[in-house]
Amino acid sequence: KACNSAGVCSVNSANLAVATLAAPVPSPTPSSTPAGGLMIGSNSVGIAIDTSIYGPTPTLDCPNQQTSGSIYVDSSFSGTSIGTFSQPYKKPSDIPGSSVVAGTKICIKRGSVFRNQWDIGFSGTSVAPVIITSYGSGNAPLFLGSTAISQWTPFGNGIYKATGVTLNVNRLYSNGQLQTMARYPNKNASNPLLYKDVSQSNQLKDSDLATVNALFPNINYVGSQAVIKNNNWSWLPMKISSVVSPTVLQLDPNGFSYAAGYGGIFPEWKDYKFGYYLQSKLEYLDQAGEWYYDSAAQTLYFKTSDGQPPGTLEATGIDTNNNNQFRSIAIFNRNNIKIQNLEFRHQPYSALSVEGWGANNNNPRGFSENIEISHCKFYSTQRGITTGQDKNIKIQHNWMEKNHFEAMRGLGSVSADVSYNYFLDIALEYGINYSDWSNFGLNWSSGDGESFNIHHNVMDKVGYIAISTGGRGAIEKNFIRNATYIFNDGGAITFDHVQPAPGGLSVKQNIILDCPGTLFGTGSDYHHYELMCSGIGFGDQKNSNTRVTENTIANTTRAAVSIDESLMYLNGTSGAYGPNRGH
Repeated sequence: KACNSAGVCSVNSANLAVATLAAPVPSPTPSSTPAGGLMIGSNSVGIAIDTSIYGPTPTLDCPNQQTSGSIYVDSSFSGTSIGTFSQPYKKPSDIPGSSVVAGTKICIKRGSVFRNQWDIGFSGTSVAPVIITSYGSGNAPLFLGSTAISQWTPFGNGIYKATGVTLNVNRLYSNGQLQTMARYPNKNASNPLLYKDVSQSNQLKDSDLATVNALFPNINYVGSQAVIKNNNWSWLPMKISSVVSPTVLQLDPNGFSYAAGYGGIFPEWKDYKFGYYLQSKLEYLDQAGEWYYDSAAQTLYFKTSDGQPPGTLEATGIDTNNNNQFRSIAIFNRNNIKIQNLEFRHQPYSALSVEGWGANNNNPRGFSENIEISHCKFYSTQRGITTGQDKNIKIQHNWMEKNHFEAMRGLGSVSADVSYNYFLDIALEYGINYSDWSNFGLNWSSGDGESFNIHHNVMDKVGYIAISTGGRGAIEKNFIRNATYIFNDGGAITFDHVQPAPGGLSVKQNIILDCPGTLFGTGSDYHHYELMCSGIGFGDQKNSNTRVTENTIANTTRAAVSIDESLMYLNGTSGAYGPNRGH
């Protein structure tokens, strides 16, 4: 509701289902909460939203005893495993797929920790789904996508090294927090960026490199990285392939494997003085919490704050083509499965994936159908949940926090329901993703002729776009605050490729507050040097039969509703309204 300081609310917001109950305490504790009022002048706009029904709370756990039709898993068990309560399997992937029939409950003991990928090899039925959940007391079962590194020796100056690390490290975590790859300038420096000169497209030209050369007189840049502000909405790590001169570095456009169409240097980059920083050299390792990985020597370096050994750190890795397809739980062409009460951390690709992609003997229709994911926690993962070619999926009451690339992604999803999920501090790190189209809260598209329903989700702080969609569906009654928090030229809700009737897209009764954008790293000479964040944005592709109604939007830097050179169609008739541009 939009209310003033006297508590009088607008009559048109009576059906937005907003209350003033306290938010639940997540685990781990978030760095911020979405509750509280927004001040515009002397008026209060917006109040705390009811979050008592959001996020994970234990539900439908298995009894803490042997029950018929249940299979038990406990990572701490050391005896002979047969899947009973007294002799559980040690990890879910030990469960024979043939032993799981319709109606089976797979009960995973709380406090268990798993690091392997579990490829689901079974299905339930619509009346007797397979349920994967927890039992016992304590923390939810934890699925990790990282490798523990604990053998450290002193290197000097508070730096420790671990040798024999075959993992090509791309992320490092200490006490659950993402650490910084060694860089220059330092992330917390008063001037954390250098700014390039106008240059050739694949050359980094900067007279300030003379200063860097003086600080590091013996440095060899070749093979290290320059992380460039590529455009308003992306940073890209680029490999340095050669040194052209003391103030010109050649960037390799093929140095990393970028997603097709989503990588490489933006055409305008060469013409403006965008920001950048240098990383991936041992010489830059001078601050506590920084790390460097020498792939040739298979050695990881880490600098501590107190000079003492760092203990156990968690690392994830990629191959030389910047790929790692690891998923802790992978569902491929399976049906009628419910997953609940689990926790996921540090997966380098996706914590939990649901995919179809073609018919096979398990599923002649080529979909993963009737999958439910609820009451789970996804913390500090590359992606939390990914789906593709799925049908009738429900993703509800989950807690998403500090996911690096995006919290959820659906491609070709048919009849999806994404609701009552809590998104917090999503994709707030710049320069760690190898794509110029990332840092979303929820990135979703419907399959041909079908639709999605995204509703009653709460989002606070998303790096770029909070909800980005394509295709038919409904985006309704979501609460979004602080979208486009570390990038620019974005919005809280944006959409493209809305298909013609029947259906179309409904964007209705959402509450959107504080859409800032940022100019960090953008050259002051850039022709779009302005804060640009819209509450709701029509993209620049075909949008048919789209209805944007009854939304409450406050404090956006660009517009409440923006139409960005959108080709708009009436009843599928090309060119009836387009192209148009306006704010």
